[in-house]
Amino acid sequence: MDSNQSLEQRVVNLEQRVSSLENLFKGSVPSVSATKQISAKEYLLEKGPKSAVEKTLFLGAYLEKYKGRESFTVDDLRGEFRAAREPSPANINDMINKNIKKGFFMEGGTKDEKKTWLLTATGEKFLDSKNE
Repeated sequence: MDSNQSLEQRVVNLEQRVSSLENLFKGSVPSVSATKQISAKEYLLEKGPKSAVEKTLFLGAYLEKYKGRESFTVDDLRGEFRAAREPSPANINDMINKNIKKGFFMEGGTKDEKKTWLLTATGEKFLDSKNE
């Protein structure tokens, strides 16, 4: 019985592999982003921010783009630094303020009596330019 199940599983596996190869030639391979949520760590590795200010900016963008947040708090950013296994800046508010001065973040109101921030159009343009 086990050998039949094992054989059936191998056939199913091979059929999936053949189907994937056929899709390669058809040009209809699903994108990785459509099938898997990218982690904060993967996002930072892909984007390559150079400083703590840029890491804060990229993690804010990550929260909006991949976590569906309209705005984010300091605690949200700290959590993403932790999730990415990156040291959180000693004064994360300073990193936020530096991004505000550059026009990349703006205040987004309050959530649970804490200030929230959101990415500006200027911040989005900067991030897009880093992707090229």
